Amino acid sequence: MPTEKGGIRRLIGGRWAVSLRAYLLLAPIAILWMVLSVPEAFLGSSSEVAVGVVVGVVTYLGAGAVQWLASVTVLRNRATSPVPVLLVFLVGGISWAARSALLVVYLDLSGAPSEAQPVVRVASGFVLGAVMVTTTAWGFALLDDFQRSRERLLKDLVAEEVRGEQAHLYLDVMRKAVQEEARVGVQESLAGLPAGQTHAATSASLDELARRMSRDLPRNLWQDARKDRSLSPRLVLAMVLKRPFAVWPLVVGWVLGVLVIGRFWGWTTAMLILLVPVMWGVAVSWLGNRVTGSFPRWGAITYLLSLSLLGLGGVITTAVSRAALPARIDSPDFGLLVGVSLVVFVALGGLLRAVNVAEAQVMTDLQNSISQAEIRAATLEREETRLRQDIAAHLHSTVGANLTAASMRLKQAIKDEDADSATRALSEVQRLVEIDFAVIDRERSRDVATLLNDVIESWVGLVTITLHVDVADTLNVGVMRAVHDVVNEGVSNAVRHGDARNIHIEVREVPARLVISIDDDGVFREVVTSGLGSRIFDDSAPGAWSRTPNQRGGSTLRVALTTLRNPQAT
Repeated sequence: MPTEKGGIRRLIGGRWAVSLRAYLLLAPIAILWMVLSVPEAFLGSSSEVAVGVVVGVVTYLGAGAVQWLASVTVLRNRATSPVPVLLVFLVGGISWAARSALLVVYLDLSGAPSEAQPVVRVASGFVLGAVMVTTTAWGFALLDDFQRSRERLLKDLVAEEVRGEQAHLYLDVMRKAVQEEARVGVQESLAGLPAGQTHAATSASLDELARRMSRDLPRNLWQDARKDRSLSPRLVLAMVLKRPFAVWPLVVGWVLGVLVIGRFWGWTTAMLILLVPVMWGVAVSWLGNRVTGSFPRWGAITYLLSLSLLGLGGVITTAVSRAALPARIDSPDFGLLVGVSLVVFVALGGLLRAVNVAEAQVMTDLQNSISQAEIRAATLEREETRLRQDIAAHLHSTVGANLTAASMRLKQAIKDEDADSATRALSEVQRLVEIDFAVIDRERSRDVATLLNDVIESWVGLVTITLHVDVADTLNVGVMRAVHDVVNEGVSNAVRHGDARNIHIEVREVPARLVISIDDDGVFREVVTSGLGSRIFDDSAPGAWSRTPNQRGGSTLRVALTTLRNPQAT
């Protein structure tokens, strides 16, 4: 198991404790098991099977209703504060017990035959749900850890790769292409300003241009920078095929099987009969793991053959059961239930083991799975992603803010009938055409106060901004860029959306964090839909920013950035 803080509670009680994806994954298994475990009611004619499937869907929706209710109440904060494993166990058990209770109600109202007592059926449903929901949550969490671990490994390897001269050549070409793309977009947008209009008409056009420059072009650049972070099924399968089967789930399956079958045959008989598929599963798992390890080129074929052999365990179990209990075994549904269970439990156990990054061998295999070509591709992709997002943030906050400020100055000049000020405002707009996007690649000032005073200067005469900085001057360049983006965006939002006239900025350093607070006297407005500004904050400080109303009626934006110290400073 992982050794990081949270351990099993984080894995099982975290964000995957109750998830729609896990719920949908279990749906076909749950419906199939219900139909096969109530053969007296649903395994007769084709119409009875169809009714069984419909009843299975309806009852499973009942389980989903309980899980949804839990997800918005006792489990609502599971993503940030993992809940006790026992709570997940209870939620899974209660939801599947509700499913079994609905099945009991159907059997009672329809008069369909049922060999199990209602209380036994509900109790076995509770145990099944408790085990399945908890195990599925664990499995999804392991997959999530697996993906994150591989991304961290790839990031480390990419960091090494970008030091190579060949990578720099590729990156330089790519940077120029992306910068030119953004430059052309800016020039086309600014060229759209009508020539020869009155200052008043130009002011209206400039307002619209400011909105477009802070919204449309940056949004497109940001969207282009999004990457597909889904985990490759091919990669997971390759990891699974190294040792595709695990034996420990057979113990869990044996206990669940006794609960399901014991109500028909008696507990002692069920325990003895179900030892047959357990021993068969152990033998096939051992053989499958040995063969796939010895002949990796034939891993996929061996895996499929082993799955077929596991399914054959149901036929063998049926034959043994008929010999021991000839009066009780008269249909193939029992063997089908055993065969499906063997395949699901043994294969699922192998998958969980293959993606458990707590195992040293898994981490070694994971690192070996990253090819040099993949490192090169990821290097270019991630650098382009970062550049596009930097340019988007630059356009959204810096250029957009400058245009907004220029528009406000133009309006004030028109109101004061000051032709010289109006002309200067228009000249400022035209200067933006020549903006140099390459500044994004260069190191900004490492002095936070100097950096932010440059931002404040662009609003002089329009908004009163005060600044208090309590930070060392050795911050990492990436952090300085984040500070610039956050403050620029925060001030621009306060003016553009809150009509603020007085803004106070405070930047202070706490252990491992840089806390930025932007307090304004404007009008606080709830954000209905997240815009590009929210994405900038999410990217700079994921899960560590907030915007709340303050005592002055305006907004207080608080962003906590992770501090990355310059190694040379230490």
